Amino acid sequence: MLQRLSFIRELDNELSDIDVGLRQQLLPWWNDLLPYIDGLKNDFTWNALPPVVLAAYKLVGLDRSLGLAMANVFKTIHLANCIYCSVRDEGEGQIHDQELQFSILIADYLSGNVIKQLVSAKTSHLLKHLSDMFANINEGLIWQHKLGVSPHEIVIKTRAPLYTTAFRTAAELAGMDEKDKLLYTSLGFNYGMALELMHECRYYNDAEAYYNESRHLFQRLNLSSATVNVPLEKVLIEMHLYSCDVQKAAVI
Repeated sequence: MLQRLSFIRELDNELSDIDVGLRQQLLPWWNDLLPYIDGLKNDFTWNALPPVVLAAYKLVGLDRSLGLAMANVFKTIHLANCIYCSVRDEGEGQIHDQELQFSILIADYLSGNVIKQLVSAKTSHLLKHLSDMFANINEGLIWQHKLGVSPHEIVIKTRAPLYTTAFRTAAELAGMDEKDKLLYTSLGFNYGMALELMHECRYYNDAEAYYNESRHLFQRLNLSSATVNVPLEKVLIEMHLYSCDVQKAAVI
């Protein structure tokens, strides 16, 4: 569904540049990473997060090259998290062999590479925000595997922090005042939750509240993405309309 959105089509060139940049960053191990990357072709967050990061940076007037660099940072983080999640418990049939060891090592390598990318982009001072994000995501993964919490709560802890932190770091780099930083960070959380839950159409009712709050925050921040050719609001509306159509079809 994501590839049909005008949002993705309008950012096609940028997405190609993100893919090229990611490959350059991970070139020594690219062929070894391909099986993991191929496994994410249909992963919604893998496909949605980079253009959202790029748009969030562009919306507050940040340089395109910085947006591309940070989109790759968040894409690398998500890749590392997905590889970590592929490691199972012994009770789930996990075999402790060289393949398992490599998965853990390559995920550790990706996590370290994130720091390298931050240094290259001259944004290493953002590491505190990323550290907080890692802590939240790791806690969410514990919830997911050990506590049997709801899928909605899992999205809050494992997917939403990526969007929240992307918007938070953009606000930081743009020099927003503290009030607007908090609002823009909140926009990232609500925007990410709306996208992720609307993609999972069975959570339409939960997504509706995040969708409405996102629209409200756009107004409070006085940010019209249309005026700077950043279709953040458009993709939200398109996803909402798509979810409405699916919901109506399910009722019928």
